[in-house]
Amino acid sequence: MDWRYVRLDPEKLHFLRLKKNWNLDQLCDAAARRGRDPLTGKPLGLDKRTVKSIFGGTKTFVSKARVLADVLGAESVLAVLHPDELRQLRPPSSWERPLEFFQSVGEWNLVEPIQNEQTTSNGLRYDIWHVRHRHLANREGRAKCYDLSQLSSNDRARLKSHLTRHSEVCDRIGAHPNIARNLSAAEWEYGALWWVIDEWMDGDSLASLFGTDRLEASTLPGIMRQIATALSAMHAVAIVRRELSPRFVLIRRSDHAAVLTDFELAKLLDGAPTVSPKKGWPDDPYRAVEVDGDAPIDARADIYSWGRMLVQAVVGELPPKGQEADALGHAPLPPAVRRLALACVAPGRSARPSSMDEVLAGIKKWM
Repeated sequence: MDWRYVRLDPEKLHFLRLKKNWNLDQLCDAAARRGRDPLTGKPLGLDKRTVKSIFGGTKTFVSKARVLADVLGAESVLAVLHPDELRQLRPPSSWERPLEFFQSVGEWNLVEPIQNEQTTSNGLRYDIWHVRHRHLANREGRAKCYDLSQLSSNDRARLKSHLTRHSEVCDRIGAHPNIARNLSAAEWEYGALWWVIDEWMDGDSLASLFGTDRLEASTLPGIMRQIATALSAMHAVAIVRRELSPRFVLIRRSDHAAVLTDFELAKLLDGAPTVSPKKGWPDDPYRAVEVDGDAPIDARADIYSWGRMLVQAVVGELPPKGQEADALGHAPLPPAVRRLALACVAPGRSARPSSMDEVLAGIKKWM
């Protein structure tokens, strides 16, 4: 879809007009007095013919739609978008000039997208944004925006436990140096989008650092220890990450600290509803085999994923499952750490370390 042009909803427009107690001529007069853009000097006002055309359901430029939405007191262009247009939404980073549609989400102003459209294991599309608090100048956030526009109201309600799981996990763990700090979560634009906002961290995903010179060997023991520490904290409150991979680990640029994030599909072991994908898990080279089955899972699923990440970090690439021993044959690892890594990636969970604390004890002296 060409998002330079949009169709607004006449019913929503008339509702906002009546709310202001304006007739159509009064609205046209207000729209004509919008002055000029302070940056470009171009007129912002809309003539009567344009206003009536938009009210009649004709498509118009986003810039003109934004002026009319602003005159009527709508929060954004999305708030008055025609339902047919809403049904064609995708994550905002894929739109043509998304900041022309909206500049803020609640108390947060959008700065720029930092990760374009991705898909979760349960099929939801999302992107990630850098945001800044509207009133607190020094507060920034990492905002994950889920596109629910293609889903029915029933499906949106069913997925609420998925969308709030990340916040719930962060709340259960509390303040932890290696766990993302969640700030808020919000349904937006009649449920078409869902935003999850964490504290901002300037850095890169571990996935983007693998295979580059930016991941220094000297920092690896500390990074793997911090990931293990974060997982230990999750396990202590009966949470299994179960979908751990390098793309869900952020490495802070200032001190190379590892921070785990994106907990939407974490499993709570206290009987809370599962948030597994309805159609099964897609292939993932880091996921333990038992996660895909019907048997109960425990912390050893995360131990497997941690071990696979360690093998990739050391070797420079991820070997096929079951070939880790050959890959680590000449790797620069202390023998004890090599034995631990191979135990962690054992196909059968009974052969793996029993807890992440046992893993931490095994790498305590790794420098």
